[in-house]
Amino acid sequence: QLNVEFTVQDGESCLFLLAHTMPEGHQLAIQERRESLYESLFLFASDRGNPRLSDRYDGLAPSVLSFLRRLVDACRAKNVPISLCGEMGGQPVDAMALIGIGFRTLSMHVPSIGPVRRMIRSMDLPSVATYLAGLQDSPDRSLRQLLKAYARDHGVDIG
Repeated sequence: QLNVEFTVQDGESCLFLLAHTMPEGHQLAIQERRESLYESLFLFASDRGNPRLSDRYDGLAPSVLSFLRRLVDACRAKNVPISLCGEMGGQPVDAMALIGIGFRTLSMHVPSIGPVRRMIRSMDLPSVATYLAGLQDSPDRSLRQLLKAYARDHGVDIG
């Protein structure tokens, strides 16, 4: 068996490579750092290096979630397990969104396991998935506040 690792800095190229070169049965892991997930995918490339604008971009931006959903769908089509490692998976609101778009494996620091587990046990996955699907074309910069309100209104424990 040959294992190949590569880094892709353009999100669309990542999807192309996955769709055309990833053998079935291999695994894709996304290593996320809160400040660079969307930067490294070039989803917000125009101002990604400007510290005065960095707070405008959020991992829960519709464009980021849409890209990640497409990545999850591409992996499913190729029977390739996908996981996300990093801070995003350890935050209950972010984890709710990731699970809602199709991630089933999240890696996080040990202190985050309890809060994320409580969130998972309190949420209705089909309802969250449907809600997120309805927001995919949202003009908002971030879905964070909408997801927090959804959690509050639907009894999802986000801490």
